[in-house]
Amino acid sequence: MAAIDRIQCDRRLAERFRAIGLTTEASHSIPPRHAALRDDPVAIALRLFRDHGSASPEEVFRCLGSAGEGLTRGAGDGLCAAFRLDLIHGLFLFSDWPAGDLEEALPPGEITAILYRAAAGFDGGRVLDLGCGSGTLALLLAGPGVLAVGTDVNPRAIALARLNARVNDRGGVEFREGSLYQPVRNESFDLIVSQPPFIPSAPGADRHIFLHGGERGDELARAIIAGSAEHLAPDGRAFVFSDWALRDGERLADRIPHERLRATLYVSRPIDPAAYAASYSDELAEVLSERGITGIRQCLTVIEHGEGLEQHEVLPHQWGDANKTLRPRISSL
Repeated sequence: MAAIDRIQCDRRLAERFRAIGLTTEASHSIPPRHAALRDDPVAIALRLFRDHGSASPEEVFRCLGSAGEGLTRGAGDGLCAAFRLDLIHGLFLFSDWPAGDLEEALPPGEITAILYRAAAGFDGGRVLDLGCGSGTLALLLAGPGVLAVGTDVNPRAIALARLNARVNDRGGVEFREGSLYQPVRNESFDLIVSQPPFIPSAPGADRHIFLHGGERGDELARAIIAGSAEHLAPDGRAFVFSDWALRDGERLADRIPHERLRATLYVSRPIDPAAYAASYSDELAEVLSERGITGIRQCLTVIEHGEGLEQHEVLPHQWGDANKTLRPRISSL
C-alpha cells in the first residue's frame, strides 16, 4: 500500500481540482474510454483517480501541478494514482484501491450513503463517526455549529481521514485512533453514526479490519449499540448499520442489546446464507453452515434513550423511504 506520511497535500490540491474542472458532473459525462484517449487535465485526473489508469509524468504535472506530491507512484513507463478519489457533495475524498490488504481503508459505499441520509437532518452539536474509515461521514457532517469526531482502530484509516480533512480544509472535525469508544471516554454526543465490520470470521484466518466483526459477525455492532447509552446526550440518537447472522428461531431482538435504550429497527427481508456468502467467499458459506446460521438480516438500528423496541420491514430499494416512519428530526434516509 502507498505510504501516507510522505504526502504533503493540503487545500491547494482541492483548489487545483476545481480549477481544472474536476466535478461530479465531469465524472459522469466523461466515460473511462474517453478519459483514456484525452489529454486534458480533467480527463487525466479521472483516468488516474477514478479509472486506476496511468499517465506520463508530463501529463500528471499538467493535471496536478505541484499540489499533488505523493499521490502517484511508478507504473511501467508512467505513473498511476496511489489512492482512489471520490467526489461527494463537493468534497474530494481519498481512500485505498480495494486490493484485499488487511488494513486498507475502503472507499465509501451504499451503507455510507444510507447513514448519511439518515443523519442529514442533524442541525448542530457533537457528532461521533465511530469506525470512520477514511473519514467520509465525519467530514460530510462537520460544519458550522457542528463538532465531528471520527475514531478508528486502523491507523491507516485515521491517516487518510486527516489527509482528507487537510485537502478539503474542513474545520470542526478531528480524528482519533483507538478501539470503539476508547478514544472518546467520558464524552457524549448528540449524534453517533457507525458502520462496523460485520462479516463472521473463520477460525485461524486473517481478519480484515474493515470486514470481519467477530465469530458471529455482530460482536462489534452489539458493543457499539450497548455502549451508546453512556455516550448519547439526553436527546441524542445513534444510527448503526450492520448485517446480523441469525440461527433458526432467533430474532433480531435476541441479538440487539437495548437495555435502557429505545431501539427502532429498519430491517431487510432474510437473505439466504448461501446467496450471502456468494458475494464474499466459499469459506464464508462453510462458516455460516458450521455456526447454524439460517438467515442474514440487514438492519439500520436507531438508538435513543428510553425503553422498547419496534421493527419495520424494508425492501432493499426502499431504504430511501424509511424516514417516513422515523420521527421528525430525521430528514432523509
